[in-house]
Amino acid sequence: MHIRWFSRPSLPPLGLDLADFRARGTCQFGGRTSEGRAIYARYRMGCLTVKLEDPEEVLLKTCIGPAYHGSMMLEQVCDLAGMTIKGRSPIISAEMLEEAQNHEPVLDWSGRTTYWQPQVELTSHGIASLTDVVNNADSHYNISLSMQAFYRNASVVDPTLFDRPTLLAETTSGTLFVNFPSDRPEDRVFFENLASRYLFNRIDIIDLATGAVMDTREAGVCYSRDLIDWCAAGADRYITAHLSGEPSQMIGIRPAQDVGYLFASR
Repeated sequence: MHIRWFSRPSLPPLGLDLADFRARGTCQFGGRTSEGRAIYARYRMGCLTVKLEDPEEVLLKTCIGPAYHGSMMLEQVCDLAGMTIKGRSPIISAEMLEEAQNHEPVLDWSGRTTYWQPQVELTSHGIASLTDVVNNADSHYNISLSMQAFYRNASVVDPTLFDRPTLLAETTSGTLFVNFPSDRPEDRVFFENLASRYLFNRIDIIDLATGAVMDTREAGVCYSRDLIDWCAAGADRYITAHLSGEPSQMIGIRPAQDVGYLFASR
């Protein structure tokens, strides 16, 4: 399994000076350059975009954060994109960051903190196991687990719908929140070992009409490792199943046959 860690990205500075720049909520920003052109910036779904308008000219568009993250300070946008306001670089003090974090899930983009915020699909056993880890971790480990309040119920699906009897796993969606000081590599090792022990994201895509493996890939979410044994107990067991593609076909998701390979990060 691969982890994508997030910290301060290395972006080419735009070198723009802005006459006016204001926040429009927590993810959108707008104003004018010193030359009078309208400028718009957005940080949504982990992606930062900066563009000039009239006519539109995209200056920056890159994914720098967790997939579902979308809160950033105006000062952070300027800092990351290399922009000034009336000739000055906005200051981001520790007090300003703390105040912003009291109201929104703003990240520290100074480079001093490293983050991992995977979406997870966990069984009840997986929830209990990770909750136990969270509750018993040393106090200097910043880790929390937020689960939604509903289950996707396991069920035997109508075989006329899926071409074969299909049993789906019972899981709950959520997010695992992890961060640590970037200068503590031992913390990174701790969280890598935790992920390797409790989670996986390498899956096989199965054609439910034929049972053939169509593809093997890393999923956009992480699953409880106990699903590996649960699916191995029966050929009719899948993490989930749904329609996909054109023309549409029923596909099932199972742990990849090589899911036990050694953990790595990037």
